[in-house]
Amino acid sequence: MDQKIDGIDQQIIGWLGKDARTTLSEIGRKLDLSHVAIRNRLVNLCENNIIKMGVLINILELNIEVVYLLIQTDGAASTRELINRFKECPRIIQMSTVLGQFDLIATVFAEDKHQLETILRTCILRSPHGIRNVSVLSVGRLVSPPYFPVNFKLKHNGVTPCDLNCYECEEYELEHCLGCPATSAYKGSLDFCLEEEKEEEKEPRNDSP
Repeated sequence: MDQKIDGIDQQIIGWLGKDARTTLSEIGRKLDLSHVAIRNRLVNLCENNIIKMGVLINILELNIEVVYLLIQTDGAASTRELINRFKECPRIIQMSTVLGQFDLIATVFAEDKHQLETILRTCILRSPHGIRNVSVLSVGRLVSPPYFPVNFKLKHNGVTPCDLNCYECEEYELEHCLGCPATSAYKGSLDFCLEEEKEEEKEPRNDSP
């Protein structure tokens, strides 16, 4: 295996992992390097996809419900199709292929148990794309760690990243579902997705003398 990081890189990752608020100057003093050298190494780690700077959410403090989905598909083609369909879903914390009886495992969160049941029934489990069997494991007492990454995305119109339309969903119309956080239809409290920037309207150019 190629060695992509050295001991100094590992120390930088370690100090940031301990406390992401640690400044580059503080890390530099600990490693006897300038903050510029630390910054260059940090940029290199990010650009080479070794690390990604981000935010972790404490699901215990926010009373977020989490389940693990073990998904069995019809085969490799269906597995790839499901990955492409749901990889941008803001409610999926993590998704990976697995060996054994099942083909995929996904960690899914929601505002409460009712919302969790609704989105599983109307969004994920309703998918016609080759799902043969699903086992739902509800998280009981989370031991460690309580922090989970959140899939931040830009907000769009009512169409979800998995190509459903919240405004056309019966569960949403009946107010049984809060909608997808990645859309303008969302009415819940976990509104972590960013509003899409609107281009500023330019005044008409006047070329007259």
